[in-house]
Amino acid sequence: MLKKLFVGLTRPQLEYEKLPVRLPEPERIPVPKNITLLHPKKDNHHLPSILGIGDPVKSGQKLSLYADQNSYVISPVTGTVAGLSPYTGNFGKTYIAISIDVGRDESFDDAFQQQMQNPTMQLASGYLACAPGNPPWSILTHSENGIKIIVIRGLDADPMVATNCHFNYRRRVRPGIRSHRRTGKKR
Repeated sequence: MLKKLFVGLTRPQLEYEKLPVRLPEPERIPVPKNITLLHPKKDNHHLPSILGIGDPVKSGQKLSLYADQNSYVISPVTGTVAGLSPYTGNFGKTYIAISIDVGRDESFDDAFQQQMQNPTMQLASGYLACAPGNPPWSILTHSENGIKIIVIRGLDADPMVATNCHFNYRRRVRPGIRSHRRTGKKR
């Protein structure tokens, strides 16, 4: 937090707590007995679901409710489906809540390991298409020129940092473009 004396005799100071020399061990959080996954509900399907109560589920398995839908969720645990119920989220979005009773022994889905023997962007997008945030994987997989560079922005979305980035086009960008054109180098 920035602090300044009322009188203004000193500079503002940024105060923070120093980390200890040795960090404590991370706390292990046990897996709960029951988890709930929210499967997006696109249309009003009245057909019976291909996923039923009592069906076994493996860790890493894609769970889809209907055969004609592309949306899915990936199970983080091994267990059995305990229930399916409607759920209304923020802004009226509708979901199907899939409750899973967690089993004692963990077994992983073999389909992911088999498909990753020969990894391609299409196979990766099949598992990452319904990731949180809904990233545009179709742009990356259907690119004509291929992907050469991926930039990952590692900044916080601080409104004072991310939105007040201004530069003068005439002073900085235009001279750079002119000098680039004069040299004649193509990228």
